[in-house]
Amino acid sequence: MPLAMTWPEAFVLAVTAFTLICLVGVLALIAYASKVEARQHELEREQNR
Repeated sequence: MPLAMTWPEAFVLAVTAFTLICLVGVLALIAYASKVEARQHELEREQNR
């Protein structure tokens, strides 16, 4: 694969990389939010005792 890319190739590559990074970020946020939510429910259950 030559290092010199045409504009469309570079653009597609950049968009693809950006999309993948965004997807990973969104998945990480969802995982974090669900973990925080589970922890809050745990704390509420402890307080109700």
